[in-house]
Amino acid sequence: MIQSLKHFIRKITYKYSDDELSLRETDSIELYWWRDKPNLGDSLNKDLISKLSGKPVVWTKNNSNKQFYTAVGSVIQEINDHAVVWGSGLISDKSRPVFPPKAILAVRGPLTHHRLEKLGISTPKVYGDPALLLSKFYKAKTKKKYKIGIIPHFIDKNSLNLQKRLPETMKIIDIQETNVQKFIDSINECENVLSSSLHGMIIADAFRIPSARVSFSDKIVGGDFKFHDYCLSVNREELIRPLICQKRF
Repeated sequence: MIQSLKHFIRKITYKYSDDELSLRETDSIELYWWRDKPNLGDSLNKDLISKLSGKPVVWTKNNSNKQFYTAVGSVIQEINDHAVVWGSGLISDKSRPVFPPKAILAVRGPLTHHRLEKLGISTPKVYGDPALLLSKFYKAKTKKKYKIGIIPHFIDKNSLNLQKRLPETMKIIDIQETNVQKFIDSINECENVLSSSLHGMIIADAFRIPSARVSFSDKIVGGDFKFHDYCLSVNREELIRPLICQKRF
């Protein structure tokens, strides 16, 4: 994993021989991320990629007619042939991009790689969700206060009545918090994390907080695919099977 991340950092911070892929040639980076609803795993793109590249980042449409980039998120199936992929994934094992991306520098994990190769799209074996790099740019400002933090996916959070059921040693963390520093501070208050959100798990990993996947429903688009994709990329096969809490809650 470390070598993949080092390779990823080199890819996005140093100039390419192909000037069309060079970040040094433009004043800002046009980046697509999903933003239909507030979700930290998507909204963190702007700040993270700006910190990685040293350039301002602007959101662009996924059907832009000029070169743009993707990073954090399951968005490859949404993009066109002007996109350059930096660590994104597919949403399911049946997904396919409308057009092959202009270039793929890294993908989230081996399942995304396998699916793209099966579709005839050349994809390097360079894996790593860019959110794993958050700890290089953000430092937690809080101390441990809770034994367990629970991070429901935004699809789950309004259908659960968790807050009234939890002991004082546990807390709910809102994945729809769009302030990255606030989310990091909140997750760092917990000794352990249970998450039905993929990026709840990934951010816990980035800050070395023990985590496990929990399932509150079968409503998450793509099912297990993105979780398996990520877990295989960091050699954490033990996280593939979620703790099932659907009946309890």
